[in-house]
Amino acid sequence: MCQASFERWISDWHVLAAQGWLEGQHGRRRKQTQCFRMASAVARLATDGRLWAVSWTGYGYGGALGAASPRVSVDAANAGRFPRAMWYQRAMQHPCGRLLLAASLGLIGLLVACAPTVPPGRSRRGVPRAHRPPITAADIAGVFRAHGVKGCFVLHDVSRGTTVRFNPTRARRRMLPASTFKIPNALIAVETGVIRDARQILRWNGKKYWVSAWNRDHTLHTAIRYSVVWAFQRIARQVGRARMQRWVDRLGYGNGDLSGPIDTFWLNGRLRISAEEQVAFLKRFQAGSLPFSKRTQTLVREALVMDRAGAYVLRAKTGWAIRKKRQHGWYVGWAERGPRVWIFAMNMDGLWRKDQKARLTITHTVLRRAGALRPK
Repeated sequence: MCQASFERWISDWHVLAAQGWLEGQHGRRRKQTQCFRMASAVARLATDGRLWAVSWTGYGYGGALGAASPRVSVDAANAGRFPRAMWYQRAMQHPCGRLLLAASLGLIGLLVACAPTVPPGRSRRGVPRAHRPPITAADIAGVFRAHGVKGCFVLHDVSRGTTVRFNPTRARRRMLPASTFKIPNALIAVETGVIRDARQILRWNGKKYWVSAWNRDHTLHTAIRYSVVWAFQRIARQVGRARMQRWVDRLGYGNGDLSGPIDTFWLNGRLRISAEEQVAFLKRFQAGSLPFSKRTQTLVREALVMDRAGAYVLRAKTGWAIRKKRQHGWYVGWAERGPRVWIFAMNMDGLWRKDQKARLTITHTVLRRAGALRPK
């Protein structure tokens, strides 16, 4: 606060206190007095809310002192613009109460006037708000703990360039990607022409599957949304091992090991990827810097939309290593809120039938606390 501004505020405070004292002495009760108009004018000229507070605490202070005179009734205290509350009336009936109230109001006004200014974008502790993470690893740990599961979470705020990691040791451990591989699988399919466009129909072969949503025709978007295994197995076979390996190598996706059948290597083969690597891959995808055409990346990016509401967009893919003895689940993708973007990857131990919904609930809770998803 500059010296001139400080002196002006103190001067206003004294003027208003004096007028409040006079009104308290004479017991005026008009709804709008000269003092009220002065306080309003001063408040309109203020560059922040503190000048308003100084003006009115000064006026209230003077009014309380004026009303504290034995010659003036309790109702005269209302000239100081205090509410007619029972606690106040009782306090004003006691000499000590009147003096204590007047002193308290004066002290509040002075403290507010002397409070240091806070530059825009900074907290009172001096730490730039832009660099204070809205969620920490401890917060994420609490979310996992509340659901009684073990896992890891990597959250990268693209706009701020910050990353929060819960259980970083596990986040570096490579694991079977399961259905999260459908993201590169879809990109490769569109780039190679196996999938021509978003309207192409993937015909159901009539076989009954254990997931009812799989038992019908699909587009690329619905095949991703419902994680239709048979659709992506057909896509992988049409792409072929040689082209699939070539593209996986170019992407630098995990360990790049496609050993095993071409249509199951991501489900029970040797392909492995870590949560850290998932985030790195998705960061390139979100930025449009993967070695695919702009059209390919745009088409698959739209196919990944799981939720869209106003400025909020969630693009994501689930996965569950259900064919392994020790199962684990995935949820990876990114959230957009206007120009801001958060990229995430989580995995957790558990059983599909019992814990599959927890991966979504945990992720949505973390993203909501980070400000990436709309509040409930």
